[in-house]
Amino acid sequence: MVGATRAAEAQLYVYSINQNTIRAIGLATGLPVTVYTGLVGGQKASLAQRTSDGLMAFIAGTAGNDSVFTWNPNTPATAPVFLGRTGAGVPYLPRLTFDAAGTLHAMNTASTQRYTISLVNGAATTAGAAITGIPSGGGDMAFAPNGTLYAVIGTPVYTIPLAGGAATGSAIT
Repeated sequence: MVGATRAAEAQLYVYSINQNTIRAIGLATGLPVTVYTGLVGGQKASLAQRTSDGLMAFIAGTAGNDSVFTWNPNTPATAPVFLGRTGAGVPYLPRLTFDAAGTLHAMNTASTQRYTISLVNGAATTAGAAITGIPSGGGDMAFAPNGTLYAVIGTPVYTIPLAGGAATGSAIT
């Protein structure tokens, strides 16, 4: 399951990798409520929400050169929009986040490279040099209000240098 929150409304949206629905977690009950059914594009493993307007972006596919979509929860009956594919040679990108300026960022499953993703055509572009010091696998990433990029893989939280290079980590206790 992947989740994204919209700070202005404190709404949590979730979807599961093999599901075709987006659900909002009810603030009063804590229970999921389906807000959109009919997601297309195969397995979905990346989801992010832009704070400024609530636009959600997700990647469908887990093999590389995967499909990028956006969906607007402010118009929940409207189908997601297919933007395009991440690009030939671009690996599976299981982590997505928006920065404060609204740029969509992704990280590969090997945790070795950050990308920016076009909200016009879905193309992923290498951002910064290679990243070292993070294990591969699942997890997520997010920007802090001060612009610092963090990733969680397992229990450690890593600080990711935007220029690339060695990440630093500390365990959550």
